[in-house]
Amino acid sequence: MSILYVNTITPNTGDTVTLSGSLTTTGKLTIGDADTDTVAITAELSSSIIPDINNTFDLGSSTKQWKDIYIDGTGFIDTITDLTPTLETKTAGFTAAAGREYIVNDADGAAIVLPSAVEGARITIVIGTLVTSNTTTITAQSGDLLKGYAFLEATDAANNKSFFAPDGSDDLIITLNGSTKGGLVGDKIELVGISGTEWRVRATLSHTGTAATPFS
Repeated sequence: MSILYVNTITPNTGDTVTLSGSLTTTGKLTIGDADTDTVAITAELSSSIIPDINNTFDLGSSTKQWKDIYIDGTGFIDTITDLTPTLETKTAGFTAAAGREYIVNDADGAAIVLPSAVEGARITIVIGTLVTSNTTTITAQSGDLLKGYAFLEATDAANNKSFFAPDGSDDLIITLNGSTKGGLVGDKIELVGISGTEWRVRATLSHTGTAATPFS
């Protein structure tokens, strides 16, 4: 094994230094001098990763999150954040917020405006009062799209079900009219942000008369 004692290594040309074979360092090691520097690991790790100080360092941040975690074993976690959505009751139109579940009690119809779509955002809207006049509308922001589906079940003895889906190109509004397009007590619309431009809709609705699409 060869030992090289140096204070600074500078590339002869360009900005890359290449070492072949195995490299062993002693003492402290600092990689990069700014958060614009990056480290790409192609090799697989063959040791544990243990922080120098207990309960001090984070893995990721609120704005730079790791995606998926694969664990074959036991997870020891001191605290798990409760993701149960906040429940609110509304009696008039409102602008919805992610992480909320709304019960809408407005017989005259409510204008509900969605926030801009964000991946992972979740909003649930439940109709608590039959829409008897006007309509209740759920409107996405310009530039976003509604995709997904709506099941409408007839309230008559046959209980026939109809399936509708937005066209995926320009639908921004869900309209509940209290009859053919839903808006009956117990109707539920779940919205999940799939990306920065898409809300995935899962709607379970009831209807009277001939079912019609709630999407436009």
